[in-house]
Amino acid sequence: MVRFSLKKEISFGDLLTPISILISLVAVLLTWQNERASRMKQYADSIRQSCSAVSAKLERWRTLADRYFDDIQATLITASTETGLVPCAETNS
Repeated sequence: MVRFSLKKEISFGDLLTPISILISLVAVLLTWQNERASRMKQYADSIRQSCSAVSAKLERWRTLADRYFDDIQATLITASTETGLVPCAETNS
């Protein structure tokens, strides 16, 4: 039969191993957390940049559309008067 016995003394090496494992584990977790936060920040920055580009394009489109309709308004009025159509006129039958 095998008898197990425990030593009543702890050496420096016996303490150093678990402490170094715990320090490594904490370092890995902190690095992982920082990497995740950095990735989230990059993702948010990408979304902000895309939103600003879309917003600028929509603003430019609105300006161009307003200008286009201002430019053709005289032509539309001329065409409607020549054809006898009056915009928004109600007919009584």
